[in-house]
Amino acid sequence: MVLIEAQTLLRDVLAKAIRLDVRFELLAELEDGVEDKEICVGLKPHLVVMDGIELARFLRKHLPNTRILALSHLDDPFTLNRLAEAGVHGYVAKDHPWEILEEAMIEVASGREYFPAALRRNQEILRSDPTAFAKILSIREQEILCYVASGWTSRLIANRLNLSPRSVETYRYRIMRKLEVKNLAGLINYAFRNGFVRPEALAGHPDRAHRFDRRCSEKPILACKQAP
Repeated sequence: MVLIEAQTLLRDVLAKAIRLDVRFELLAELEDGVEDKEICVGLKPHLVVMDGIELARFLRKHLPNTRILALSHLDDPFTLNRLAEAGVHGYVAKDHPWEILEEAMIEVASGREYFPAALRRNQEILRSDPTAFAKILSIREQEILCYVASGWTSRLIANRLNLSPRSVETYRYRIMRKLEVKNLAGLINYAFRNGFVRPEALAGHPDRAHRFDRRCSEKPILACKQAP
């Protein structure tokens, strides 16, 4: 198996625990990056325990026989839906005890699935709700909503996604129309409730500290945090 985790301390702790279990052979412990894709393709592991949805999509495409167990510290509707769409075989929250992860690794490695009730319930809600974001927003629109809600301007989003600023503005207008929100405050309110404000988007913002702190002090965001 291969372990992929960006946080050094957590990766080291998990790697030591896995090595103590004679049922698993840890071939590599990696960070999330381009080299990790190449190493995984070269090793062709039976099981990958990892944090990273885009990497999961890559592995499902290039290593269809590899079993994937996802780790995440997020359990919002957007994250859970992305995990399901990525085609992972199991999911464990990072705040769960080692025994849960151990059980999940055994289940997934044995060819079965391991999903918590929260993920199954989330998918049932999304399937039954005709207005759920997964039904009305495309993957690209969901991606752009992440950046908009995290404080990125149209120009910055365009540069990141290799689009024109006009295209980003068109996407944003289309998103607001589909969600039936009238202004940016309403859009951000929706994004917060559904988990579209992503750590990776905040971390990648060129001026995240100033822009996001200022946004968080505004009333629309505070209202959003109070929303059920």
